[in-house]
Amino acid sequence: MANSKSKPSIDLSALLSDRLARHVEPGQGLCVALSGGIDSVALLHATTASAKALGLRQPVACHVNHGLSPHAGEWETCCRKLCEQLGIALEVRRVQVTRDGKGLEAAARKARYAALNAVECDWVLLGHHRDDQAETVLLNLLRGAGVHGAAGMAERRGRLLRPLLDVSREQIVEYAKWNGLSWIEDESNIDCHYSRNFLRHEVMPLLERPFPNATVSLARAARAFGEAAELLDRMAEEDLGAAKLLNVAQLNALPPLRAANLLTSYLRRQGLQIPGSAMVREMLRQLLTASHDSDIRFTLGNYELRRFRDQVLVDIPPQPVAPTVWAGEQTIPWSGHQIHASSIVGAGIAAAMLNFGPLYFSARRGGDVLQLRPGGPRRPLKDLLREAGVPPWRRKNLPVLYSGDEVVWVAGIGIAAKYRCKPGAEGFLIEFDGVTW
Repeated sequence: MANSKSKPSIDLSALLSDRLARHVEPGQGLCVALSGGIDSVALLHATTASAKALGLRQPVACHVNHGLSPHAGEWETCCRKLCEQLGIALEVRRVQVTRDGKGLEAAARKARYAALNAVECDWVLLGHHRDDQAETVLLNLLRGAGVHGAAGMAERRGRLLRPLLDVSREQIVEYAKWNGLSWIEDESNIDCHYSRNFLRHEVMPLLERPFPNATVSLARAARAFGEAAELLDRMAEEDLGAAKLLNVAQLNALPPLRAANLLTSYLRRQGLQIPGSAMVREMLRQLLTASHDSDIRFTLGNYELRRFRDQVLVDIPPQPVAPTVWAGEQTIPWSGHQIHASSIVGAGIAAAMLNFGPLYFSARRGGDVLQLRPGGPRRPLKDLLREAGVPPWRRKNLPVLYSGDEVVWVAGIGIAAKYRCKPGAEGFLIEFDGVTW
């Protein structure tokens, strides 16, 4: 790209230093997500100067190769050359994009963020700018998003930082040309079959004719929506209080709108995609009016929202499991969850007691009994599960460790008295991450 003679309207390095100083501490490491496009190229170039000014370590870059374009190899080569010129270490991660019914864009984005989250660094910098934010807000509004969706992209989410959200695409182009930077053009960015490209090339130019500051206004609106979303989240935290699980009594004590906010906030914390307002109202209606023993179930993607007694539970639907022989593995997959085993001294299951029969994890069998205390009664496992408040649908696939025909351990219930480890002896601590009751 030719070097522009006009000086940039902003000092991108200085602006970036100001943004980074809000979050990053001296000595921390930055990784720039480098696609090879103009936004990430300009961000990487400006970050090298900003990191030095802030006393940070030399930044690194990460290029995610999705393998979707016939030019993917060329893009990777361009990123390598740029990093060599800047003296920046580059990590390339090649990913497989698996479509899961939500479209190619969403699948590629999911794979990209998974790759970036695996990079060893303190902060990952993304090159999204003000025009991207405006497009995101408009796109989310057209999809019927609520306040959180209308807030667009957050400047910070976890260790992801978007320090250029106040910078326009035009200002980035000015900076790149002034510094003689070279970048690549992704041919898919002009394909208006994709919703975002349609907005960028067809809708936004039309909006900007009568509303020249449309991009600025939408980005400003995103900040206002973000502040409103934060207030709603804080209100939900106060309404939930110290409780780890949401219960029907908490929802019933609130006005309808506030109860809906608490429910959606609770679902969002579980990492679920929030359904539309009509579905939320129906969830609330059933949760608050159904009888105590009703089997309430709503499917939310790969999860289910259910009610058991007075609790609102988010669950992975039970998956069929076959008995699994245990030979000391530390992690055993189980019905969408995991069993974790670790060595311990003076607690857990006595290692010396595990040599008298084949060990295997299995769903419970009919007629199982368990003695939890030395000299105590041998009680039916089905009674122990019911008394412990294990929801009925979880009892079917709850992992049980057997030694031969004897029950050694039951997730969420405990260890048979006969197999408990004595003080000072070697033992195994076994935990199931599906225990949430």
